[in-house]
Amino acid sequence: MKFLPEIASKKNKGLTLYLNNEFIVNCYINQPNIYSKTIANRLIMKIFRQRYFNAYRRAMGVLLLCVTYILPSYAFTPTDTLHWKKKVKKYAQKHASVPQLVNYLNSKKLLATPATLPLGSEYTFETDAVHNLRAARINDSVFVVVYDAVPLNDRYVIAGKLTPTGTITFGSQALVVTLASQPSQNLDIARLDDSKFMIAFDDGGESEPQYFAVVGSVSEENITLNATTNKVAIPTADHSSFFLEELRLTALSSTRCLITYTQNNVTQQGIAIVAGVSVSFPQSPVTFSSNTTTGISVDAFSNTKAVISYNDGGISIKNIIANIDGAGNISYGSPTTIYNSAGAGKTDVAVTNTSAYINIYENNGNEVRGIKNTASGDVITKGLNDFSIRSGASVNSLSIDKMSTDNAIIMVQDNQVYLFQVSANGSSPIVNYTNSFTANATGTEEAAFAVGMTSFKIVGVANTGVSGEGGAYIGDLTPPQVMKVFGNGLLIADEDNVPDPSDGTEFVDITVGQESAYQTFTIKNEGSGTLNLTGALAAIEFSNPGNGYTVSSPPDKTSLGPGETTTFEIEFSAASPGTYTNNIIIESNDPATGTNNWYNFAITGSANAVPPTIEIYGNSNLITSGATTAQTEDSTYFGGIPVGDSIEVHFDIENSGGVALLVGNITSSNSAFEIVQQIPTRKVNPGLSATFVVRFKPTVVATEATTISIPTNDPELSVFELLLEADGVNTLQTPVITAITSTQREVSLTWIDNNTTEFGYAIYRAEPSGPPNPPNPPVPGSFELVYLTDVDVTNFVDIGLNSNSTYLHI
Repeated sequence: MKFLPEIASKKNKGLTLYLNNEFIVNCYINQPNIYSKTIANRLIMKIFRQRYFNAYRRAMGVLLLCVTYILPSYAFTPTDTLHWKKKVKKYAQKHASVPQLVNYLNSKKLLATPATLPLGSEYTFETDAVHNLRAARINDSVFVVVYDAVPLNDRYVIAGKLTPTGTITFGSQALVVTLASQPSQNLDIARLDDSKFMIAFDDGGESEPQYFAVVGSVSEENITLNATTNKVAIPTADHSSFFLEELRLTALSSTRCLITYTQNNVTQQGIAIVAGVSVSFPQSPVTFSSNTTTGISVDAFSNTKAVISYNDGGISIKNIIANIDGAGNISYGSPTTIYNSAGAGKTDVAVTNTSAYINIYENNGNEVRGIKNTASGDVITKGLNDFSIRSGASVNSLSIDKMSTDNAIIMVQDNQVYLFQVSANGSSPIVNYTNSFTANATGTEEAAFAVGMTSFKIVGVANTGVSGEGGAYIGDLTPPQVMKVFGNGLLIADEDNVPDPSDGTEFVDITVGQESAYQTFTIKNEGSGTLNLTGALAAIEFSNPGNGYTVSSPPDKTSLGPGETTTFEIEFSAASPGTYTNNIIIESNDPATGTNNWYNFAITGSANAVPPTIEIYGNSNLITSGATTAQTEDSTYFGGIPVGDSIEVHFDIENSGGVALLVGNITSSNSAFEIVQQIPTRKVNPGLSATFVVRFKPTVVATEATTISIPTNDPELSVFELLLEADGVNTLQTPVITAITSTQREVSLTWIDNNTTEFGYAIYRAEPSGPPNPPNPPVPGSFELVYLTDVDVTNFVDIGLNSNSTYLHI
């Protein structure tokens, strides 16, 4: 749809509306008006964008004027090659409001001819006639197909692989079951992870059919499946009654599947738990509809939530949300009617993101229509518009699968495949690609299935040709260069603004000043041409340079051929605590990058302050917590203290961390050591210190020890344990000097050893501090230690003295 301004004449300014390049309406305002051009231009912009903002009332007034008074006489004079003149005129006269006219015109945009989907050649995987196809993507290059081959009525599963050259190779088929009777549509397959899948199926029994689930694995195009040994019966309400050919499943996670079926006019669901190749059902099935439902489809939002679309008794198409808890219990929201008319047909659903899905259905006129809906909790909000995809005869099969957030692929068993796109709010849907494929369109059910492989590639499988053999097609919209970025092996979408620890965009927490966090990302060229990385810093940039992130290792190459990869490493560090958010920007020649012509995604990381860290010093020497030896150097050994005397020793607590250190009540394990001064305020701020004092007062002659316990909020040392030792000794007696003799340069001292517990005697010497003052003894100056004797020594000779000098000894 185009909306273009025209100038009709120098006096008349007007608004011309075009539909698919065809002229529809030309509205002229006859009277010159200085505001007309401004209003018209605003109207053009706002109709095109469907935003009215401040120009809304002006635009509506002008349009109302055109519709009510001017359109009847002026609007439809040009040639109307699309024959929309009468329809638009009639609609405009009845619906004069801007929103109504905009919605009507938007609904006509689907008349645009879609581009041709580049659909490749057919690759056959089964030469017998094929019925009841179902398929699932395993990874970007591998898909699996489960199907019935007639006339032998064998049910098989086979894997196909997309090769780099654009072809499909198939492995060997694996037998699921040999049916006891004619095949039915009770068959489905779902991906569990990049190498595992689950199949739900019946055995075709006529008197008492059995329904089973089995897990298989796939490597490249090779399947491993032992259905005979590993299949497990699906719990049902009635084993003697057939399902109504409605058995569907979706994987909630790699270990849980939601199975849906209709039986005896009741539609039920159950949870299958997967452990390796084993399957179990922890809960009984739960009913969500008591009508005869057909056309059931189910797809998962997450491991706890899924959406179901179903034909409710042939009179309406309904959607409902299923919520699944960790134990496998299922609860439902209220159903939402998407289409309400008798004669409703098939339906299918594809979840496109965590809150949106696309629902397609067949109405009572055999027209296939689609709508994008959203889900919040268990409440479904119906989209603004549904849209026509195809019309014609009733279809035998109808399937849809996600390609990207707003793209999905549809296959209809009338030899048509459609790729369509919807806007984020679902207001402007359009089928933008379509193509035909070879298929046997009649006589079979569920014989065409679409698989979205990547954002650019699809696989369609169908019963092809007159004989109905099984074949597959590739649809490839890959531009010449396609950049993809991965973290921890997971795809990080372009313009992803929600960091996630699983893909490395949410960095691990770091401690300021102590560590950095590193994350490696991989760039891959998934296109067919050369991908050139063109930005600065070897192609890696940041939206906020310097905000905590640097490129620690740039890509080793900036030109990538098809399928090639390169890696780069980002370092996260911080000078202060806080949360650091940034965007990685990668410029390239990829034509499919986001709105800014670069690949960008958000990253985040948290930097924490250095935790409180306790350090204790004695005599300015660091003391280790839990030390087993006391030392004089760090004051943990107090020495010998006479019984009855005491000594007080100071210790300093320092906080070398980044936040306050909290100190609890300091205690001693021995009462001879007393804490006489606790830490003031019991808190030590970063970089500061505080002092506590320990007093030792012996009561007995003995060696004493204690453990001083200091509780703190240091995460690495919640209780600091400080070992202290001291000796309690007897009080010493003053020795009695018995003789003092001297020569010209020596003094000899003799005394009586009247102690038994001494460690020795200290000899100190001093000179007079002034002239002699007889008869008074001289005043001594400062005493200096001369000698330490051994135990029990009773004499000492001080030599090397000056003659004619006076000395004092103690």
